[in-house]
Amino acid sequence: MRAHLIQQTILVMLMVAAAMPKAAAAESEKQFKVSATAPATNYKLSISGVYQVKKEIWVISRVEQVGDFGGQALTLVSDAVSVKIGDLPGEDLKVIHKISGRVIKGGGAGAINPEIQKLGKRIAEMKRFASVARFTPEGYREFQSKLAGLEKQLAKLQAGEDKKNNVDYISRAGEKQLEKMLADAKKIPFKRSGKKTVTAPPVKKR
Repeated sequence: MRAHLIQQTILVMLMVAAAMPKAAAAESEKQFKVSATAPATNYKLSISGVYQVKKEIWVISRVEQVGDFGGQALTLVSDAVSVKIGDLPGEDLKVIHKISGRVIKGGGAGAINPEIQKLGKRIAEMKRFASVARFTPEGYREFQSKLAGLEKQLAKLQAGEDKKNNVDYISRAGEKQLEKMLADAKKIPFKRSGKKTVTAPPVKKR
């Protein structure tokens, strides 16, 4: 009889445990990852804040140089943070990546678009050639016209890539305007792996 009661108690405990939501589910999180293409290997990207601005989520990050020496090669840099689902609005909002610092446009969502990379390399080679070449006046005008056309094509490709990936690059002047906009925005606490949750700070004045 006693053994039967113990078995029933264990069964009830197991049923209750199965019905209870898991801790992981209760504390479920959403990750925000930002990637950008830096001009050299000695750069890093750091996310500084996550905000709700009207009907959008803004992930604020910056690409900065680390040390004085680095290889002159386009380098993919990234950072990721997590926020608790409970700290996010119930509705699914559009996520915008606001990136400032030294960054190559068109590479904000991952590895830079091969077409953009190829065109950028061609433009750089043309500029190097122009610095040492001797042109006739007519030849120089023709060369500059062709270079301007390629730069316009590159800008169009970069803008299209960034728009597709919801990337917005912030200039130094734009950082002050961004700071004003974030002053009234809702700050969403975030954390990095192995670190405590922190509240997103406003963009620092420069």
